[in-house]
Amino acid sequence: MPRGYITYCFSDWNEKTFSNGVMLMRNGVRTDTAIRHIIPDHWREGTHYYTKPDPDFKKWTYSRCHKRLRRRMEPGDVLFLRTMWRSQEYFVGYFFIKEKTGDPADPILVADKNRSLFLLHFDTPISSGLIMKLNPSATKERAAKYHPNIFAQFLGRESLGLNERRTAFLMRHLHNLSRRQSVKAKSATG
Repeated sequence: MPRGYITYCFSDWNEKTFSNGVMLMRNGVRTDTAIRHIIPDHWREGTHYYTKPDPDFKKWTYSRCHKRLRRRMEPGDVLFLRTMWRSQEYFVGYFFIKEKTGDPADPILVADKNRSLFLLHFDTPISSGLIMKLNPSATKERAAKYHPNIFAQFLGRESLGLNERRTAFLMRHLHNLSRRQSVKAKSATG
């Protein structure tokens, strides 16, 4: 059974479906400050802003963010991706890691596309009940104490490791969300 890790990724709040986060640059230096507004016409990518490279759902790689996590993960592990979009937290899918390539100090995680999942739409926010199932230290009392920082507190600022049982549970949960999205899409198109 695979080990799982939940990590945070930035998303573009101006898009209706998941798209990598657009981040502010200051004096030519990349920051972790997300841009949550329409980008002015006179701004230029590489000067005023940049787009976060991870996760890459076109190449199915995770190669630039969270270096310590990438070094820790091994083929067969599962990387769950969560994001904030318009003030709500969502899972956007997971990568089932097929291989780890490149420099061991700065590896590239390559996902098995057939065993991975990408949830395009923001349909179901992460609930406090789901957090309590994933992290046993997240009791109702502690969750209320840390609100609104419940996600960082109990799902980790960089990552949260999951045991095999919780990894399997979250994979099933996200597959169920994926099926609901497919049904909604089919009924919307008629």
